[in-house]
Amino acid sequence: MRQRILVPLEILEGETVGPGVVDLLASTDVVLLGYHVIPEQTAPSQARMTFEEKAQAKLNDAAEALREAGATVETVLAFTPEREQTLDRVAADHDCDAVLHLNPVMEDENLLVVLHGDVDAERIGRFTAAFVDGRDVDVTVLEVTPPDEAATRTGVVTDALVDGGYPRQRLTREHVESTTPVKAIAEVATAFDAMVMGEKAPNLRALVFGDFEERVAAESIGAVFVVRREDRES
Repeated sequence: MRQRILVPLEILEGETVGPGVVDLLASTDVVLLGYHVIPEQTAPSQARMTFEEKAQAKLNDAAEALREAGATVETVLAFTPEREQTLDRVAADHDCDAVLHLNPVMEDENLLVVLHGDVDAERIGRFTAAFVDGRDVDVTVLEVTPPDEAATRTGVVTDALVDGGYPRQRLTREHVESTTPVKAIAEVATAFDAMVMGEKAPNLRALVFGDFEERVAAESIGAVFVVRREDRES
């Protein structure tokens, strides 16, 4: 089963889907969201009149590159003062399995699956199994816990991968204890081409410091797939 991935592009700020990311998405269904953040006092209709032609042309170019690689692509163009709300709405409207945070991808040879905090390990495992199906890619499952806390969920992900047909001998499990999980994950991720992690429920810390997943993506050098929570699918 092909996974449906939301790929947001800040379309008028020069953000593009690089060749490595195009290859990574070749066997997926992509919802390509070209968005432009506008001031609250600016009406979206006014921004659309001013920028739509240029933005749509850039969006079409990105979509065509993905289609040529083998992805199926739907495009959405949005002018919005609320980036996060728009991403959430489009992901829900199109029933996306995950959201991609764009970082450069040079190869498609190894994938890091990260477990940290209150995330759905089984759901992450199912997504990863479908994503790697038919790919020649090594998978490492990393669980990051506070000091002196055992790793208890890597087996959930590896079992889901094996159930999906992925060879167990190509799987690696790792466990890192850390009081600074964003830094710990980013350090491990430097050896990988891309990463899969789960979306956490909103909390006060996220409101103050930003979503955990976005902070990890900002510190990472490869593309980051964030598997959406099941309660966010509608």
